[in-house]
Amino acid sequence: MREYSDIFKHYYEAEDVILIYNTKQAYYYVLKNCPLVDLFCSNGTLVFAFDKAASKPLYDKWCRHDLT
Repeated sequence: MREYSDIFKHYYEAEDVILIYNTKQAYYYVLKNCPLVDLFCSNGTLVFAFDKAASKPLYDKWCRHDLT
C-alpha cells in the first residue's frame, strides 16, 4: 500500500519499510545512516519508518547487541 510522508513530502510503499517504535534503536539506525523514510506519531508515540532492506544488517547487529 502506498503511504504519504507529510514530513518528507513523498510517497513510499508500506511493504518496503520497517516501523521502529524504540527511540534508542531508531537513534542507532540514524547514527549508522540508515535511510529514514517517514516519521509520524501513533497513539502518543513517535514511529520511525526505515528502509527495510537497508535496515536489515543493522537489525541483525541490534539483536546481537553489537552496536559498533
